[in-house]
Amino acid sequence: MTDVFGRISAALADYHTIEQECHSKVITMSIPIVVLSAVLLILAAPATSQVGHVVEVQMPIAPSPVPAEGQIHLVYELHVTNLSWNAATLTRVQALETDGAVLLLTLEGEELAGDIRIVGAPGRGVPPNDGGVVLRAGSRAIVYMWLALESDMEPTSIAHRMSLFQVSPEGDTTRHEFDIDPLMLGPEPVVISAPFRGGSWWVTTFGRRQNDTGHRRASLIAVSGRAALAQRFARDWGRIVDGSPWVVGGEQNSDTHIWGQEVLAVADGVVLEAKDGIPENAPGSGAVPITLETLLGNYIVLDIGNDRYAVYAHLQPGSLRVAVGDRVRVGDDVGLVGNSGSSGGPHLHFHITDAPSPMGGEGVPYMIDSFEVTGRLTSLRVSPETWAPEHREREMPMEGAIVTFSSKSR
Repeated sequence: MTDVFGRISAALADYHTIEQECHSKVITMSIPIVVLSAVLLILAAPATSQVGHVVEVQMPIAPSPVPAEGQIHLVYELHVTNLSWNAATLTRVQALETDGAVLLLTLEGEELAGDIRIVGAPGRGVPPNDGGVVLRAGSRAIVYMWLALESDMEPTSIAHRMSLFQVSPEGDTTRHEFDIDPLMLGPEPVVISAPFRGGSWWVTTFGRRQNDTGHRRASLIAVSGRAALAQRFARDWGRIVDGSPWVVGGEQNSDTHIWGQEVLAVADGVVLEAKDGIPENAPGSGAVPITLETLLGNYIVLDIGNDRYAVYAHLQPGSLRVAVGDRVRVGDDVGLVGNSGSSGGPHLHFHITDAPSPMGGEGVPYMIDSFEVTGRLTSLRVSPETWAPEHREREMPMEGAIVTFSSKSR
């Protein structure tokens, strides 16, 4: 009996530690964490058996509908924590319309394993085990959700259903299927202007598909004791000339078509941060050790209002044309594209967060007011696909897209 009480006390202590961590996140976020309390409690009769099983699910930020390429996209994560003493095997995750009548997405088997990451474990996915993903006692997994809906769908909330099983120390298997409280969707994404003028630009791609990019899978970073995914909707921009981002045979930064291009303010705003002085990398090599201070290289953060902050990273040293406190108008030149910080080659890294910290806020989507899609390039090993310009308004360019912007600034 003493051993049972000791185990219960230890479990409660672990639970309170996690509960305090979640409470800390709620009071520090500009958009509170949505706690999806999916709690399973199975009381056991024998005094020597485990008292209960607890699975908790959290969503760091409510997803906002993002229009792109004729569909509405909902991009978010579910943080699933096994608070019990035994391992739990997650076998299926489903997203549904709130009334449960329409199934929007099912992840199971290899798809589930490919779209889940165990916090603290290396790699972007995990190998499936016994038809699911094993969560050790006390471990947390992140399920990366990407729902591509028909353009005429206008959900205001979504529901989730999870299936899992646990095997007790005595070898008994208990299977659970449970629904999670419906989630209200976030606000409409902010509309911005283009970060460049004229020319043909490439949204570079670093994943097998939209849901597998490095920005999303490897970018959960803790700042001031709080983890956030600032780069959830980050885009890396290159420039395409004659079907290639590089001069044929080029090896220097200046041999890329993007290097030295002017970067524009995407909205009226105030310069919140402006970091300069980090030396430039040679392509494929780093000039400085990568830390939280050097990760973005030379960068600018613009406060564009309504708790939205635009981040421009990897700029050329000495190229910043603004200082902290400056007011900018949409279309103003703010710096030049470079290759500083955590960057293997010249490009502009751009993202928007919901907090005044370039890596400490949650990444939020945005829509560019007007652009044309003229092709797609998914690998530097192949030639780009090209087609007649397709005009888009108030959309977010998808990875791999080749787009053009107006040569005029607003």
